[in-house]
Amino acid sequence: MIKGIIFLTTCASILAACSSKTLPNDSAKEVAISRVFSKSFSDPGPDKGILIVKRDEGIYGGACATKVYINALHAANIRPGEKVTLYVPAGKVIVSAEPSGICAGALVEESIDDVPTDEKAAIRADLEALREHVGGMGPVRFSANVSPEPFARGFTHSFTVDFDDEAARDAYLAHPEHQRAGARLVAALAGGTDGLLVIDLDLAATV
Repeated sequence: MIKGIIFLTTCASILAACSSKTLPNDSAKEVAISRVFSKSFSDPGPDKGILIVKRDEGIYGGACATKVYINALHAANIRPGEKVTLYVPAGKVIVSAEPSGICAGALVEESIDDVPTDEKAAIRADLEALREHVGGMGPVRFSANVSPEPFARGFTHSFTVDFDDEAARDAYLAHPEHQRAGARLVAALAGGTDGLLVIDLDLAATV
């Protein structure tokens, strides 16, 4: 039996007051299940209460997700205009939030440092194995960020792939093995897809 329902609203703005437009609960969009990171909070139960966390719409921090924590556990990421419904244990619950990425001057690191070494190796192997399926795909090169400058925007690791042409790149993107490997990579990132940045470069082009 559900013990109760709690409703909270968060704002990502830190340096400015919560400059946002109040959004009715019914108008807020439920977050994607991929941004709810603990199964214990996504499954209802007889000894659980319902906790709804909503983020109003606004300008400040609008490009960033807000990390929601329940009892110090990272439960979900919500973006402006979204809400998340969490099922929490009955009794006292501590709810906290912090910005993810660059939000009103706050920098939060998106990292895979806490991913086991063997899982990192498996992710790399999955991506490298795509060369057996995709013609025109070059080596996959991995590296941690080694720049001494403070402009990494919280990103700590990267990998690059060279393709012979756009057709090879498109075949890579569409291949089922890429979809599987990509899902495994996203699952390892802090914040899921919020911890991912993808850039395509044409090195032969003149800027």
